[in-house]
Amino acid sequence: MTGFTRVLTVLLGTAALLRGESPRLLDGGTLELDRWRGTLSAFTSQWHTLQPASAKQVFDLQEKESGRLQRYRLNLPGAAPGTLTLALNPTADGGGEFSGKAKFDRPSAIRFLCLQSALLISQYGGTAFEADGKLIRFPEEFNGEEIISRKLKRLRLPTRNGEILFEGDFFLRIQDGRKWDGASYGMRLGFVPHSGTEIGKAEITFRLRSGKAGAFGPPLGSIVRPAYVAAPGEQWKPFTYHRNVEKGSALDFSARLDAPAGKYGPVIAGPDGRFVFRDRPETPVRFYGANFVGDSQLPNRKQAEELADRLAAFGFNAVRIHHHDNEIYDRGGRNPSRIDPERADRLDYLLACLKKRGIYYTTDIYVSRRNIPAAELGTAGAIATPAEYKALFYVDDAVYADWERWAAAFLTRINPHTGLALKDDPALITLSLVNEGNPASWWNRTPRAAKLYNAGFKKWQADHPQGSFAEFLSGLAVGRYRQMEKFLRGLGCRVLLTDQNFQNGIALAADRSHYDFVDNHAYWDHPRFAEKPWQLPVLPNQINALKSRPGVPGRLFPTRLFGKGFTVSEFDYANPNRYRAAGPALMAGYAAFQGWDGLFPFAYAHSLNAVTNPGNTGGFFDIATDPVKAFSQRIGAQLFLSGGIRPAERAFAAVVTEPFRKGGEAEAPESFCDLGFLARIGVAVTPSAPAGISALIDIGAGTPSSGRAVPVFRSSEKLIPDLIAAGQLPRECYDAAAGRFTSPDGQLELNRRDRTLRITAPGAEVLTLGPKQQLSGRRLSIDNRDAFAVFALMPVDAERIDDAHRLVLMHLTNTQASGMKFGNDKLDRLESWGRTPFLARRNTARVSLRLPGNGWEFHALDTAGKRIARVPAQAQPDGSLRLEIDNFRHPEAVFAYELIRE
Repeated sequence: MTGFTRVLTVLLGTAALLRGESPRLLDGGTLELDRWRGTLSAFTSQWHTLQPASAKQVFDLQEKESGRLQRYRLNLPGAAPGTLTLALNPTADGGGEFSGKAKFDRPSAIRFLCLQSALLISQYGGTAFEADGKLIRFPEEFNGEEIISRKLKRLRLPTRNGEILFEGDFFLRIQDGRKWDGASYGMRLGFVPHSGTEIGKAEITFRLRSGKAGAFGPPLGSIVRPAYVAAPGEQWKPFTYHRNVEKGSALDFSARLDAPAGKYGPVIAGPDGRFVFRDRPETPVRFYGANFVGDSQLPNRKQAEELADRLAAFGFNAVRIHHHDNEIYDRGGRNPSRIDPERADRLDYLLACLKKRGIYYTTDIYVSRRNIPAAELGTAGAIATPAEYKALFYVDDAVYADWERWAAAFLTRINPHTGLALKDDPALITLSLVNEGNPASWWNRTPRAAKLYNAGFKKWQADHPQGSFAEFLSGLAVGRYRQMEKFLRGLGCRVLLTDQNFQNGIALAADRSHYDFVDNHAYWDHPRFAEKPWQLPVLPNQINALKSRPGVPGRLFPTRLFGKGFTVSEFDYANPNRYRAAGPALMAGYAAFQGWDGLFPFAYAHSLNAVTNPGNTGGFFDIATDPVKAFSQRIGAQLFLSGGIRPAERAFAAVVTEPFRKGGEAEAPESFCDLGFLARIGVAVTPSAPAGISALIDIGAGTPSSGRAVPVFRSSEKLIPDLIAAGQLPRECYDAAAGRFTSPDGQLELNRRDRTLRITAPGAEVLTLGPKQQLSGRRLSIDNRDAFAVFALMPVDAERIDDAHRLVLMHLTNTQASGMKFGNDKLDRLESWGRTPFLARRNTARVSLRLPGNGWEFHALDTAGKRIARVPAQAQPDGSLRLEIDNFRHPEAVFAYELIRE
């Protein structure tokens, strides 16, 4: 080899190292280089993300050249139509030149047209990026929402194999997703101008290339983390997950049900708004039970009987039938009612099985019926998606007429297995009219809907010159509700009705004050998708809900209206959050403390396969495929239905006489949310205090009555100390430094700093704590050793622990499926659900029990409730019993113990 050849070879090799891989323009407007992805995105006025893959009407693809060109007809909500072109051309250095050009038919105000990317905090925290020559570190701990927000010419970003260099003309915003309980930094490369003023065009241009770490400047740090794959070992043990429990076992709570459902007549609102049975009005009633989604609610008859027994064993006294309308919709048009008789009969039979066992039901009239042909909708034309239906529902009478037709068919058909139409069945406790149909969330999801709303608003403003768009939407929502209510009452349907069961805005109090009761939804660690909606990989935040402010249920507290019932028809602490075992107890304990009427975990299952296939391990929400939820939801049901948690004696109402004063999206201050851990809180829509209110709270959304029959406090960060100083709350109930909230009666205590939860009630004790922590209740004390865990002591054969001869002690940690794969050991990028067998996280603990009577025996149980081993206990000088428990000690991992005395 000649010297020249050797030099040339070295130079070419060096260039190859510097170049790295080449960028690619993927379908759906996604630019990719070295596993970094930026996806074309825009935003609605409520900051809902619009992307080509999920908003094809907004980004109407006109032309595509694979890998280098995409041209769209642009129909951004609230903006004039336009065109947008994305182009990527290779450069000699192995990189590419990217350009995006948007042009509107007339100047329009748009919200941040950009390439959006999620940068995992577990990977990027502590590394740096370079912005126009300045190194800026990604914060390891949250210290504010905004990290950078300005125009740039040069950006360097660490990536999987090194770094990427961007050079051009763009706007960069990076924000810390922990502000919204997220697991990533949100990165946006924005078109310039990026937002705000009306513009006729916007563009972004930059060159990008990748190289090894340090190729283009000082080292930024490595984001490489080893992948994590769940496998048996010292910390994880395989076990058999039984979907059904043995009848009569310590895990069978079916004896709590009062069958058949409906025996006391329909549910009505009592004088204070709380739910009661018509024929037993002196006793408030609560409901707790799972959602059923998709064809999970369409089992055959044998499966229906088994499923009803399974639900009864949870102690659930209710279910929510959900997304059923799309499942029983007859798209072939063979039946005049547009209801498929065979599929509807499967649902009917399941409802009859549930009713026989004492399980009530709630449902919605419209959820997700889709692909409705133009022949059924007349002037509205065909509707393909639920988003389009909900968007048009409030402004297109043809869509509303379709709702009426469906409601009549659905509610008036006779269930041959109960002999009753649904509208007449006392086992139907409530009805939601349009699931999550809030017009503020949907009005601009499609171009034609946005056009109708904007035209309607302009016309409305002629009579309301000072009115806001939020007030206009409120008027539409209330007007439609009145139509729906009148129509349903005309059918003879007397069930309690609600609507807009989504979001926490203060302004919604104006609309919800018209409903029979208020319903809302809340999720902890709801899935955030790294690439495609509802497909892996997903980015869980892995944050413990016990430490979050306001968290769930905290953010729900202010959405209750005093004088009306309150339910949460969807809530979940989603899989794979490692702390999800604590969620049902946290929600149920404080819901009982607030005096709410119903809780409905989302969901038991999303498919019949999840119900029947023991090998199914997937699902963010499903109880059926998650052993931790199967146990923890039993705790939630027991606490809420039979735990004996007393509603708080003190009650404080936020004054919302001017619900739109702070705009349509404002939520209650966090200081007011915090108050819900010490007292009943909610909203009053009149200036005077509702009955039983201890004080009014000024949250800036109204003016309390000048008469001031009760004191008024301003919602500042000093709200709780001010109430304590005024004698409204006991001094010992609150420790700001520790984030400790102890209910005045001592039954509930949340400590955010220590991330512990203590519930000591007559019908259940729950202690939730981390490794190497101790916590005590009245009957139960725990010295915890290895892992975050939930312990619950509950009676099996009585209402109260003190009266029981059989108790169950639950010991929950975390579970994963074998082969479940995460992008790193922080578990914040889930890439595969894995397979059976499931694995349990190891934990050991010392348990001390102060039990009534003598002669107690202890037995370890398998997941079906079958006894598998006797567990020794040591009597202590103070009369207590001590157990050293290890959930790996027996052939099967143990989640529960039976305690029995003869």
